[in-house]
Parts: sequence; structure tokens; C-alpha cells
Amino acid sequence: LDYDKLPVMDKWLLSKLNTAIGQVDEHLENYRIPEAARVLDNFVDEMSNWYVRRSRERFWAKGMEQDKINAYMTLYTALVEICKCAAPMVPFMTEQIYQNMVRSVDEKAPESIHLCDFPKADPARIDAGLEESMEEVLSVVVLGRAARNAANIKNRQPIGTMYVKADHELGKYFKDIVEDEQCEGGRIPGGCQRSYQLQLQAPAAHRGTKVRKAAGRHPGISLQCGRECGYETAQEGGGSFI
Repeated sequence: LDYDKLPVMDKWLLSKLNTAIGQVDEHLENYRIPEAARVLDNFVDEMSNWYVRRSRERFWAKGMEQDKINAYMTLYTALVEICKCAAPMVPFMTEQIYQNMVRSVDEKAPESIHLCDFPKADPARIDAGLEESMEEVLSVVVLGRAARNAANIKNRQPIGTMYVKADHELGKYFKDIVEDEQCEGGRIPGGCQRSYQLQLQAPAAHRGTKVRKAAGRHPGISLQCGRECGYETAQEGGGSFI
């Protein structure tokens, strides 16, 4: 892997991987087994439910372009290294994964995962800022889904505008991810931060009735953070929340 040429999503996964390795190592060194297991569980959850899902188009791409190879190799690296971390606590499952993924293609590799050295975190590949930004994206996406559920709006039904009000704004790459996950062609004019309040409200004229579709889109979702953020009732006509 040429780290400098990897896309943001790959760098995020490798950063999370090295952060997890360091945390698991520290917890095990101090006999904090539940805490170590929790770190492993969180990493595997984010790897499978976020990285793999966000990278599906790269995995499914035709041919073997470099971007597809990077996606596969990043995932392969993460799977093998996290299995080595989990081996002391999940000995049999990690052994089977190791035999299928490593020994089957590299006869010179150690015969067992339990004969491998415990992974070492690489500080050069840990990007705390990137991890924090992606965590904020995940929070916005989760809150947006919760708002949809509360208003009985299907995930596949596009929304017109999604407002996220906070004291700073995420970069375009991260805003594009939220738009792709929630707005499906809409736009996000606001920023976002770690602590959120989410409120979704139909226009006053339509409360208690089925929400009217405007150009095939729901009027919008408002994401606001902190109690100091005022929330104003959505006005009919603009098809958006303020």
C-alpha cells in the first residue's frame, strides 16, 4: 500500500486500525479485558457497517484498477491485523480466518496466528483529526436516520434540504458523504459537531396529516446542536427547515 496515494476512506480505516491496536495493547497490558474487547467490537462494527458499505462500488468495479486494489488491500490489512489483536480472546475463529486469508496464499507465514507477533500501532498512520471528522459524519447520518424513522420517511425517499447547525463546518468531502447518505441529491448548507440535537417537524399547515411531497422530496430535516441553538418552526413554501 502506498499510503500517500490512498483515498480518505482508506486512510481513515488504517488510522482507526492503528488506534485500536494501541488501545487493545494498552488494555491487555493492564488486564482490562472487557475494555479491550469493546475496542475490538467497535472497530469491527465500523469496518463492516461503514467502510465496507461506503466502498462497495470500489469492490464491485470492473477490472483491477489501482483504486480497487487499494480498497481490497486496505480491508485485507485491517482484517488480518485486527484478527491478530483479537486472537488472545477469540482463539479459534481468528485462527480459521488467518488460515483462510494468510496461510492459504503465503506458505512462509507463521503456521498459526498464535505464533505471530502482536501488532504494533504505527503513529504515522494515526490521524486524530480525520477520525474525529468521520465520527461527526457518522453521528449526523445516524441522527438523520432517526429523524426519518420518527417522521415515517423511508430511507430511499430523497429529502430536499438537510440543515446541520453548529459552531464549525466539516470539509466538502465529509459533507458529500452525508449528502450521499441522507439527501440523495439535496444539499447540506450547515456544519456539524460532536454533540447534536435533532428535530424534524412538518410544515404547520400539514401537521397531523401526511406530509406533502414537494418535487418528489420531503421538505427537509433540521439537525441542530446544543440547547443554545434556537429552533424555528418550518414555514410552508420554501420546502426547507431553518
